[in-house]
Amino acid sequence: MIDRQLRTRLLLTLVWVVPGIIAGIGVQIIPSRFNMSMSLGEALLSQVIIWMAWGICTPPILSLCDHFPFENGGWRRALLVHIPAATVVVCIQGLAIAFSQQAFSMTSPTRDFTSNFILAVRGYVDFEVVIYCGVVVAHSALSWHGKYREQEVVASQLEGDLARAQLDALRSQVNPHFLFNALNSVMTLTTRDAATAQRVIVRLSELLRFTLAASEASSLTLAEELEVVRRYLEIEQVRFGERLRVVYAVDPRVEDVRVPALVLQPIVENAITHGVATVVGEGRVEISCGIQGDRLAVRVRDNGPGPNATPRRPGAGIGLGNLQRRLERLYLGEFTFALDEAPGGGCIATMLLPLTGPALVGGRTATSVAPSREHVASAPAA
Repeated sequence: MIDRQLRTRLLLTLVWVVPGIIAGIGVQIIPSRFNMSMSLGEALLSQVIIWMAWGICTPPILSLCDHFPFENGGWRRALLVHIPAATVVVCIQGLAIAFSQQAFSMTSPTRDFTSNFILAVRGYVDFEVVIYCGVVVAHSALSWHGKYREQEVVASQLEGDLARAQLDALRSQVNPHFLFNALNSVMTLTTRDAATAQRVIVRLSELLRFTLAASEASSLTLAEELEVVRRYLEIEQVRFGERLRVVYAVDPRVEDVRVPALVLQPIVENAITHGVATVVGEGRVEISCGIQGDRLAVRVRDNGPGPNATPRRPGAGIGLGNLQRRLERLYLGEFTFALDEAPGGGCIATMLLPLTGPALVGGRTATSVAPSREHVASAPAA
């Protein structure tokens, strides 16, 4: 990337030879009245010296454009830098013009170098400022075009990430262990509790429908994402019965915040597979969502062996790794995701995301956090 940028800027420096050649031919066609006998070589050299001064000034100008862009509200600071920079460039151009004119006898022999310099600055200041602005505008246009192309690449990657997330979610929901456990539960409940068996079938179909519906939008509200998780956990509760206890603590202010589709399900699945499924006795999953500073805070805690335990099956952590890569592309590093040992044992997954959607219900700003609503999911009879 750096080598390519250096090559591009070297090319931009050499490009100024072209107007120098054109101007030299013009001087040869219409020679200076003070030096009518200039050869073509002298005419070309005199003008290339003048225009190559722009070639020398171009890299510093582009560097200033990189560090002080006219975007993101920084135009005032950029003007404070570019105005004196343009003044310096105009003076450099005046020196180049005065030197070339005096070296090739293109000006009155009665004038000294200082006079030629002053006349060059006064005579060409408007022309030089226009060229300076043209360089800045060209750099800005190329920069914006480059960022637009980068955004297109990121958007394409995010579409691929969403497709992989859907595939991962579908695999987790219809893999043999999950599907067979769900179907076995239905078979067992058919003769003992037909109503619960029907409910499991409905929840399974709803879960698959929610997963497939994510293809229609790259983001969901947090409330919609939680509904997907509830379908998944209700089916798992048939398998674990009273061994599984799920607690929701959701701040109502964050229910309308938009999050990437299928961002919470792999975290909860990890808590079930590597937490609840490994403990003897009651397994507990706590899902809390709220505001932490200027971020949406989502935490999933289980009472399993913790994040440092040996995985029970191969491929553990792939879903969370894919999730982290997806968040990196979506938020460009402006997020936090961590798996930590929970106080008292177990694992706690913490995800902090920007409040990219409406953070407060109805658009109202509150000075204090409203009490969270806690819902304890009950296990269906086995």
